[in-house]
Amino acid sequence: MRTSQTQQDRQVTYGGNIKRFLALDDVSRVGWLGAPLGTQGWAPGPTDFLLYAAFPFATPLPDASYPGVTVDEQVITSFAAASIDLNDLIQGRQVDASSLVLTSDVPVLAVQKEGMVFIILLLA
Repeated sequence: MRTSQTQQDRQVTYGGNIKRFLALDDVSRVGWLGAPLGTQGWAPGPTDFLLYAAFPFATPLPDASYPGVTVDEQVITSFAAASIDLNDLIQGRQVDASSLVLTSDVPVLAVQKEGMVFIILLLA
């Protein structure tokens, strides 16, 4: 059975290329997926991507606020298939995770709960 590109984009991966984006000593336990942000239609040029990542991180991060940000149901389902309960995790405390980001990419949402962090990065 062949997997479509959309399905591939929605599969949670562990470790690997995530080390290019996050300043963590061990990325092997980082569950992540990347998904295109909308479509560019007929306009040429690159598409912006959202990178979703959940990982163990016990050190408390400073508080932050991301009003009105919601997590796509397909993303929640994909993480659930990888045994990561985002429904519970996203109820955590919103935090400033900029210290965990290596690039100039922008955190759209970051939450921390019970030793876990969930972050959404806008990759331009």
